Amino acid sequence: MREHLPALLAEIAEVAGLDAALAVAQAKGGVTARFASRLGPENWLVEAVGMEKAKLLSDHFTSGRGRIEFDIPLGPTGSYKRDMLARAEAMRKALESGHKTTHTARHLGITRRSVQRFNAKCAAVKDPDQSDLF
Repeated sequence: MREHLPALLAEIAEVAGLDAALAVAQAKGGVTARFASRLGPENWLVEAVGMEKAKLLSDHFTSGRGRIEFDIPLGPTGSYKRDMLARAEAMRKALESGHKTTHTARHLGITRRSVQRFNAKCAAVKDPDQSDLF
């Protein structure tokens, strides 16, 4: 799962564990958050991951001095990429089942052109013996 995390969350997972990375994404995903060198029980990071893991992360990112701000990625619980992958999977299944492009587009709430582009990408991947024209 770590390989599917954005870089910052993957680094948090290396330092304090995957559960800590997911907790940080859940608590502050999509916004800017501060990692402080001095942690109190009311600190958002302590509330999210507990004091022990919060200290590990604080020491790692601040080196014991001041604080640092990060834009925390959404992570796997609310990412745009996850939605795109789910939509691509739904398109693949619909097209493999023989549904027409227009039907697939209407069913998924996307444009017909999006389905055509997806279909073209899949066709290009399926025929590795076909050489590029350019």
